[in-house]
Amino acid sequence: MATTTILVPLDGSRLGEAALPAALTLAAALPADLELVSVAEHDPMTAGWRLSSERVHEWFVGYLGDICDRIGEVSAVPISTKVLDGSVAERLEERAKLTGAGLIVMATHGRGPVSRAWLGSVADHVMRHVTFPVLLIRPDTDNGVSLDATPQFRRIVIALDGSERAEASLPWATRIGRAFHATYTLVRAVPPHFAPSPYLPHVIEETQGRLEEEATEAHAYVERVRTRLGSEERIVEGAVAVGVQPAAAIVRVAAEERADLIAIATHGRGGLGKLMLGSVADKVLRSATTPVLMIRSPTAP
Repeated sequence: MATTTILVPLDGSRLGEAALPAALTLAAALPADLELVSVAEHDPMTAGWRLSSERVHEWFVGYLGDICDRIGEVSAVPISTKVLDGSVAERLEERAKLTGAGLIVMATHGRGPVSRAWLGSVADHVMRHVTFPVLLIRPDTDNGVSLDATPQFRRIVIALDGSERAEASLPWATRIGRAFHATYTLVRAVPPHFAPSPYLPHVIEETQGRLEEEATEAHAYVERVRTRLGSEERIVEGAVAVGVQPAAAIVRVAAEERADLIAIATHGRGGLGKLMLGSVADKVLRSATTPVLMIRSPTAP
């Protein structure tokens, strides 16, 4: 699984630049080249004035040039830039496919000086349509970032639901983890069962019995995966959350472990799956402050 290019979408904002430290650190560690991409939208507005696409394109060329100069002062990572024109989400998707990007690293929010606030909606589009792994960084400030910062990914939480599809996150999570000598925590949740009638003792007993059976199976499954990874990786631990909704369990464990990264598989365009895939990945992304690595799982035949 050779990584050749990490794609970083930038909208000209400080919030968008929040993705750069992680992208630079990963590019140096994996290793990989870095390509910075901006998109000049049609009919952009700034300060209430309509600008020509040519002016916006020219502005982004200068902006990316300045970013490259700043990066060159702190990093020797090979870097290139590309300014595209048109629909942001569509152009980014096309560029990722054209370059065969191994990974996309982007902030989840931003508002550029010559573009709409596009990173939020674009991150959503990319997550659902691009087949490449996407690392999403939530900015914690709009005061800018230090490009010589070196975020580490030494504690990685991997979300699982017992299915092979959810395990699509394992190769990329462990690839990144090896570069940082990471430890891993495998998380599987067993959601609560809601009895149709809480006043019937036998219904309560049956519901509790099913929950206990699923918890036993979940522990066995996590142990199997833990043992499998433990033969190759540094430290692998397991966590089973019983009676807890999956997204809440993942975010809680990540906070307790002070995780540097959450890895989770998602169906993307393929639709929603049970427990982990699809809707849960979306909830984790919106709830967690930890960077989230989204990996597209294979669709069902």
